[in-house]
Amino acid sequence: MDITIFTGEDYKNLPFKVLKQAAYVRWETIGRKYVERDVKFLRSNPPCFADLVSFYLFAQVNGRVVGFAQFFQDKNDAATWFYGDLEVLQKYRRNGIACQMLTHAFGVLEKKQAAKLLTFVNRWNEPSVKLHEKLGFALAKDQSVDNPYAGADMAVYEYGISHLDSM
Repeated sequence: MDITIFTGEDYKNLPFKVLKQAAYVRWETIGRKYVERDVKFLRSNPPCFADLVSFYLFAQVNGRVVGFAQFFQDKNDAATWFYGDLEVLQKYRRNGIACQMLTHAFGVLEKKQAAKLLTFVNRWNEPSVKLHEKLGFALAKDQSVDNPYAGADMAVYEYGISHLDSM
């Protein structure tokens, strides 16, 4: 399986087809109606969106986007980063794509002088919990991080970028 992972910082130059594939990866399980909305948003609001998302990762297999993730730098602490929307098309799951994407992100974040990466994981999503633990994420000591999922069964997981030295 040929997997190409690249950052999408300059998404304004990405072909429409690639953006549409990435949007489909994000919304595959809950509805195609969001795909067109996502693509229109990406095309019509690039400066606004660029303020929110620092970079994207797309995983491609044979030229098709099959994985997506977005990474955000904390506006109050440049060494703290968040990521979300790690998605892999259902038919490509359990092939190590998410693991490769996150491993690639660790290298990108190291170059950006990041100290830690945080994410929110549903406590009941066993495959996601196992993936994060396998990669060295641990439950964050501070679960009071500004959690947009407050009230849901979401836990904050933290990865110390210094872990790269031991990989």
